[in-house]
Amino acid sequence: SVRSASISFTAGAEALACRRGDLIELQHDMLDRHAGAGRVVSWTENGSGEVTAITLDADVPVTNEPAVRAVTDVRAVADFRALGLQTAVALRGDDGVPVRSVLPVSTATGIARTLTLETAAADTGIHEGALVAVGPSSRVTERLIVADIRRAGLFDAQVTCVDEAPELFAGH
Repeated sequence: SVRSASISFTAGAEALACRRGDLIELQHDMLDRHAGAGRVVSWTENGSGEVTAITLDADVPVTNEPAVRAVTDVRAVADFRALGLQTAVALRGDDGVPVRSVLPVSTATGIARTLTLETAAADTGIHEGALVAVGPSSRVTERLIVADIRRAGLFDAQVTCVDEAPELFAGH
């Protein structure tokens, strides 16, 4: 069935402005292609205790190429499809709960074991042995229809959605 699956998530109180049947667009970060993985061996922190780099137990491929508009001579580009690709990491704890969402890295294109984060991140539970997936990042959007929305505390709402499924209305 086209709408056999539902997606539930918690959103801020502003989501309470939605009504059942509203069309929304859900956006989240993700890794495009799984390019590598490893486990955290160590990490570097700045003076504020924020993580600035992660060292893995394995070498992983990194692709950080300038955007098309930043290239002065396109003819000198070896792989035009790589332009604009930026590698990111997604960390996961032993219990499967994400430590952080997708974090971009500034490490140069090549093979690396130590990945420098583009922006220092607050240490939210990173630990030795945490699983790290590495790959080009992007944002994914999905059009959904609100099936149910309920208050979930003072400043949150629990939203349940189903796929927009425009094919249901094709030809009508």
